[in-house]
Amino acid sequence: MLEIRYDQSRAVYLDPAEGIVASTATLSLFAADGSTVESPTVSKPTATGTVQAGSTALVLALDVGEAANFAVGEKIRIESDGVTYMPTVARINGDNLHLRAALSDVPDTGSTVAKIRLTATLSAPGLALLGSDFRLEWSYSDGTTSGYHTEGVSVVRWPWVSPVSADDVRDYISTSYAETRTDDFCEQIAKRASDKVAQALRASGRRAHLYPDPSVLEEPTWQAVHWLLAEQGYVPSGADVSTYTKDARYSFTDAVAEVVKSLLGYDANADGAISEDEKKGHLWSFKVSR
Repeated sequence: MLEIRYDQSRAVYLDPAEGIVASTATLSLFAADGSTVESPTVSKPTATGTVQAGSTALVLALDVGEAANFAVGEKIRIESDGVTYMPTVARINGDNLHLRAALSDVPDTGSTVAKIRLTATLSAPGLALLGSDFRLEWSYSDGTTSGYHTEGVSVVRWPWVSPVSADDVRDYISTSYAETRTDDFCEQIAKRASDKVAQALRASGRRAHLYPDPSVLEEPTWQAVHWLLAEQGYVPSGADVSTYTKDARYSFTDAVAEVVKSLLGYDANADGAISEDEKKGHLWSFKVSR
């Protein structure tokens, strides 16, 4: 779910899943009733590079200056021997693109490396459009193949900020398991944990961004981190991976339930103020005597 702050413009992007290098592209933001809120201009990819000798399945050496045209975190398209690859750039060092995961084969020298990312900027929506049922719709084509992508959008007063960062995950792994993992690995764990919390709250009828203080959600986010790391084999010495992973999932569910059980400053009507009713929990206990 993409969040747009009501009083700020927002840059958005798409790496087409099909690897299309689009020559035409459009983008529209639709309201819940299907009306068009805006249709910003889409910037299409133009940069390319050429694989040089010395490349490996994990590191692509490009011609002088070409690597500067690419960005960390974006997917790229590589065509070699009739095979199309779409790896993600994890790091750029000089004229070398370090990939998030190794390719199945080393691409041939002279193979083309192309940007595929589409970018646009959405205008500040304004207070009148606060809400969670907007839809962003991309349409693109390279002249032969067309593609489409949609994404849910919330216009928010304040954005949801995860209480757990990639640095926190890195410190936890180092302290608890005396290991180090890549920045990309830690970033992915932190993001997935944040997404799990947001999804669990949506399933309960709440939205993460309506909690003004993200620290309220720190405990369930950490439980999500433990769950995700357990799936990667990070469990206490002697613990059964399957059992520990299941227990971590249950702990996450319990932690989310504890937050939902009490509103804890949840701005239910999104008016920017926490009323007395919104400070209260929604569960009560009654004593009955006979």
